[in-house]
Order: sequence, then structure tokens, then C-alpha cells
Amino acid sequence: MGKEPEMTELFFYGILYSFILTFLLLVLLLSKSAFSRLLSPRGQYRLWLVLPAAAAAPFLPSDLSGLFFLREETVPAAGSELSAASMQQPSGMETIRDLAVSADRGIPQIAICAILVLWAAGLLFMLARLFYQLWKSRMLFCSAAPVTSVPDTEVFYQCREKIRLKRRVFFGSSPLCKTPSALGILRPAVLLPQGFHGRDLKYVLLHELAHHRYLDPFTNLLLAVFRAVFWFNPVVHLTVKQIALDRELACDDLVLELLDEKEAPLYGQAILNSMSAIRPAAALGFAAGRKGIHKRILQIAKHRSETAAAKRLCTALMVFFLCLTVLCVPSASALTQTSYEQNQDLNILHEDLSPYFDNLNGSFVLYDQARDRYTVYDEEAARTRVSPDSTYKIYSGLLALESGSITRDNSALKWDGTGYPFAEWNRDQTLDTAMGNSVNWYFQALDKKAGKEKLQTFFDKLQYGNRDLSSGIENSWLEASLKISPLEQVLLLRDLSENRWNLDPHNIAAIQRALHISPGLYGKTGTGNLDGHSVNGWFVGWLETGSNTYFFAVNVRGKDGASGSSAREIAETILMEKGLLKKEHI
Repeated sequence: MGKEPEMTELFFYGILYSFILTFLLLVLLLSKSAFSRLLSPRGQYRLWLVLPAAAAAPFLPSDLSGLFFLREETVPAAGSELSAASMQQPSGMETIRDLAVSADRGIPQIAICAILVLWAAGLLFMLARLFYQLWKSRMLFCSAAPVTSVPDTEVFYQCREKIRLKRRVFFGSSPLCKTPSALGILRPAVLLPQGFHGRDLKYVLLHELAHHRYLDPFTNLLLAVFRAVFWFNPVVHLTVKQIALDRELACDDLVLELLDEKEAPLYGQAILNSMSAIRPAAALGFAAGRKGIHKRILQIAKHRSETAAAKRLCTALMVFFLCLTVLCVPSASALTQTSYEQNQDLNILHEDLSPYFDNLNGSFVLYDQARDRYTVYDEEAARTRVSPDSTYKIYSGLLALESGSITRDNSALKWDGTGYPFAEWNRDQTLDTAMGNSVNWYFQALDKKAGKEKLQTFFDKLQYGNRDLSSGIENSWLEASLKISPLEQVLLLRDLSENRWNLDPHNIAAIQRALHISPGLYGKTGTGNLDGHSVNGWFVGWLETGSNTYFFAVNVRGKDGASGSSAREIAETILMEKGLLKKEHI
């Protein structure tokens, strides 16, 4: 559709993803609190694996992620509010009406841009802070000298063996180091303040090496990026703070598991001693402040080994949260599936038809059934998926017939009295009148009767574009989540004519009758109208010449003036100049 709609879709997806992420984090925090007495500190820390799962979920296939409730009408979809936008018909086109309503984005584009600029500014600020911290860590590392004291190095290697850490770790001291630190991702290091030694050395080294065993420097970097992206979300800040405390508690738990029970008080004292060497302001920021230190000391005093039951509970909770994440987080794959790549070889002939499109971007696809050949103008555009708008109604009506919501003999639906901007819509409708006048409410009512599950199954069977109904069954085809390319439109019409889906032939005939325009010509227009501007126009159909059938699709796109009427005028002009369509049949 162009950059503006894509930006709008990304904006709404970001809002939705942030909302779901907040929900998951709150559920996780509440669950951790509820099971705090049953889970070990290491078990509680492992539960945070839900975060990388939540980060990966948007990249899963769309049929795996977002299955729980995000495929319902939760996206702020285009089409939530209606305003009249009557399309002017060229002369001779009275047999089919191109009527459309404006799909209001809900939030003005300028507001979306302003919000994105604000988010980007916050992101840059947070990333600047992160790079400053990385620079400080780099300076700290560069200022460090290897510890050469034989007794200290012996203690270091004994602790590394005890913690079962196979990676090489640099052991040094620095005048810039205020407290024992574990840092470095590619070159892990443990740095101590100058002159730090004595009885506490063993316990401090065990704790810092435990951080490297859990790859905490790398985890810290990911969390910093995570917090930078979601800087506006207070639940994310709360989560990062809680993870920092859980990380310290998990390392304490691991060290205590390796020590004799009588050494626990010595380990706790070593923690307090290392804190006393830090400036008060720094100490408050260490391990979630004074409350965090207090919680660590209490855990050390009440330490118990992790039981088999606690391990099983942790595993069960991890599986639950991983499944909940996959089910809840919506896939972003539909946003990237903007181009159709066919799984079959097509005999394509390229033709320059740009003079017919004037100032509009667009494409033209013509399938010659007898020759099994496709004539295509602008193949890239012909493969680009955009909103189907009212051309969707062809298959909405077909499903209604197949599912029994309407029948060939009785397809009437009563008008509920709602006032619409077109007089043709404010009356009872049949399939033929609703298709001819492009009556939105008629097909929305049919889709409601069918239900989302049937709709999804049907469009999966047809392989209709990206098959994404996530913005709601009433609105997904109105400049929202559902998208299809002109080439796919032609393939679907060919499959419909040849009944490759093994549907009831009488139902296909009923749809074909509803699409009849003039002798030999069948088609449906569609107009995408955003904020009162016609930005997307369709005309799809086929032409029967007696000895052959030609299937066609024209799509035009622009900031305004791209309507179904203009697409139809282009299609009929091209078909006439090719000698396939006679002027008296228009």
C-alpha cells in the first residue's frame, strides 16, 4: 500500500505487542510471588526464560503464534469508523457500483508520527546510557592488571573448578574498581578492587564466577536493550529490577549449594563486607538496594537445597509460560509477507502498459486460459500484497453459500435500519444486489454467521493472500491485516472457474451470476479509502470471448484518486485495445 499504511500497521502492532508483553510479565510476577515459597531462587530465575521466548514469538509463523485471543478483533483496525466517500462513475459503468466508505485509522497519521518520534528519542537516550556504561566497563577492563599473588590465584582456580566453569576467565584488579565485578562477554573477567584479599576472597570469587556460569554479562546486555526498547513501559522497568535481584539470589543459591553448611554465615558476612566498601549511593543501586541486600541475607540464613518437587514445579511453570507466550504474542510475519512468491512455474510475458496508469502506481495481470500464459505489467507490483477491499466479497459470498448461511434460492438479508451513506445500502439485500452495490453490511453479516474459525479454514483452503484475519472478521479486508496480490487474485479466479477446490458447482455459478456486468464480462471493483482519500483501487474478473476465457486483475495505488472505478476504466481500456472487449459490452 505504501509507506504510510505500513508505518501505521507497525505502530498498531507495537502497541498490541507491548500490551501483551505487559500482560505476560504481570502474570509471571504474580505467579512468582504465589509460588515463592515452593520454588528455589535458581528456579525463580529460570522462569525469566519467558523473555527471550516473548522476543522470538513475533518471528514465528502466523499459524503458530497469537492463537489464544489475539486473532480476534483486538488490533485497532482500519475501518472502525465510517464516513461517506462516493466514487464518481465514468459514463457507461452504471451496471456495477463502486461504493466505498472511508476506513478511519483511528489515530491521525501526524499523531502516529509524533508518538514514533517520541519513542525513538527515548530509545536513543536509553541506548546512549547503555553505550556509556559499556564504555565505562571497557575503561575498567583496560585499567585492570592481572592478579599475580600466588595464594590469590590458587584460590581463583580452586573456585573456578568448584563452580564448574570451563571458560577461561581473566582475573585482575583495578584502581577504578569499587566492588568485585563480573564483566565481559567475549572476554569474561573477574575484577577486584586493589588490595582486596583475605578470608572473603574465596566467597566473593565464587559469587562472581557464578555470574559467568549463568552468562549474566550477556543477559545484562540483552536486558538493557529490552528496557531501552520498552522504556515507556513501567512494568518492564519493574521486571528488569526484579530480574537483577533474582540473578543475585540465584548466584547466592548456587554458591551455598557448593559450600558446607557451616560456611553460610561466612559467605553472608563476605557479602556484607563487600557492600560496606561501596559508596552509599552505589550500594543503594546494588542488587535492588537495601531491601535486596536484606533479602539476600535472609535467603543465606534460611538456605535449603532445591528439592525434586521444586524442580518439577519450575519445569511445569516454564512450559506453561512458554506455551502462553507462543499462544498470546501475535506473529509479525504477516507484516513482512508483502510479496507473493508462487510455488509453481508461470509462463509470464511482460508488457509495458505504463501510459494507461497516468499518475497512479499499479499493475495489470491477464491470464490467457487457452495459451496458459500471463501478461503482466510491473511484476513487482503484481506480486505485492495489499488490502483486497471489496473484491474480498467474492469469497465471503462463496463461503456463505458453501456453509448454508444463504442459499442460491434464498440469499436475502433484512436491513436493520442503520443509516448508511448510500441509498443503495439502506434496504434489504440479496447476494446479487449486495454484490452489485458493494454493500458492506451484507457481507459482514455473512461473515459473522460463518464465524472466525470457518472463515480462517476457508481462506487457508483457498490460500487467499496472507490469510491474516487478526484485525477482525468485519474489518480485516478494509485496509487492515488481510492482504493479497494482483497475481494471486487472477490465480484465485482461475481456480474458481475450474473449481479446483471441489466446491458445489451450483454455488460457484451463483457467485459468477452475481459478478455479471455485461455479455461475457464479469468482475468486481474494490476501493480502499483512508481518511477520505482513495488510496487503493481494484478491478478483478474475467472475460469470455466464446473460444477462450481471460482472467484479469488491475490494482492502482496512490495518495488519492486510486479507486475501483479508475482501475476498471484502465482494465477495460487495455482489454479493448487488445481487441478482447467490445465497447458496446461495457
